[in-house]
Amino acid sequence: MAQAQILTGWKELDENLKALDTRVANRVATSAMRSALTVAKKGIKSAASDHKDKGILDQSINSRFSKKQGGAVVRAKVGVNVGKRTALPQGVARHAHLVALGTKPRVRKKIGGKFAYLKRPKSKSTGVMPSDEFVKQGYAASEVAMQSAMVTAATRSLEREVAKLKK
Repeated sequence: MAQAQILTGWKELDENLKALDTRVANRVATSAMRSALTVAKKGIKSAASDHKDKGILDQSINSRFSKKQGGAVVRAKVGVNVGKRTALPQGVARHAHLVALGTKPRVRKKIGGKFAYLKRPKSKSTGVMPSDEFVKQGYAASEVAMQSAMVTAATRSLEREVAKLKK
């Protein structure tokens, strides 16, 4: 199964955010987290680039960001089948989550429908799909870049907030 990864900034960044007003700190943290999500999404897409289903995987890799009413960061996700659903062309299967996470052994309960002609099948198994680790690899490969993007975005956002206060 997929594991949640927690990404936090450095101690200095966390301490600086705690020293700020709550609204300002929330805006700075939001800016930093959005930039980290963008970097992670690009890293995962580049890790999926050598897969045979690259087109389907590219469309399904996205990020989601949600906040509370006051602007505090609640949750940020990046991965397969995350974010807004996009319309795929007719006949394209939505199976990116199966490629990324894999499946358990699957077995038919009964043989019927288009397989009714099989009177005595050798097996009712439909097989196992092994997981592809491209999400984990892409995230791990971009983790350092994500942290530097967070710091850069937080610095820019802090500079904007200081400029607002000077006006």
